[in-house]
Amino acid sequence: MATTILRTLREGLPDRDQVFEHLYSQHADRVRGILFRIAHPNDLEDLQQETFVRVWKGLNLFRRHSNVKTWIYRIAVNTALDHLRLKARRPKEVEATSSVESVDLKTPEDALVHKRRVQEVLLSLEDDLRAVLVLHLFENFKMNEIAKILSIPTGTVKSRLHRAREEARKYLESQGVKL
Repeated sequence: MATTILRTLREGLPDRDQVFEHLYSQHADRVRGILFRIAHPNDLEDLQQETFVRVWKGLNLFRRHSNVKTWIYRIAVNTALDHLRLKARRPKEVEATSSVESVDLKTPEDALVHKRRVQEVLLSLEDDLRAVLVLHLFENFKMNEIAKILSIPTGTVKSRLHRAREEARKYLESQGVKL
């Protein structure tokens, strides 16, 4: 199917709708996961829609020497980061958060609390650090793949990942989590 996608895009064949449907069905869940971890969950639906609108608009511009998966995930990350930059210009809303203690995942409620804590940690990170951490830890991309998605050197990916882990650790400790 990959060669068919590339041929359809390169030659501008009328199967563009089918190509888009295929790309959406193959990548929607993972795009959603990336967006969930980088941006706020309340913005998830809009960001996922915006990501695939950008994919649709960019189908004719897709360079065939690129990997389709990398291209789509780069669009998702850029969409989330654009949204966060725009949101940062607006006045921030104050959210009440409770004190965080040690995590025990014995019940579904505990798992939900843990999930919220992970989201809090991610949202506490700078956008560039969060993007690298999400792509590496949650989406299992290799360093060189992250570098391609974010258009940064592999060394920068490594240093951002290190900084993200340090910042996450500091945040958790400040919230009373024993590591």
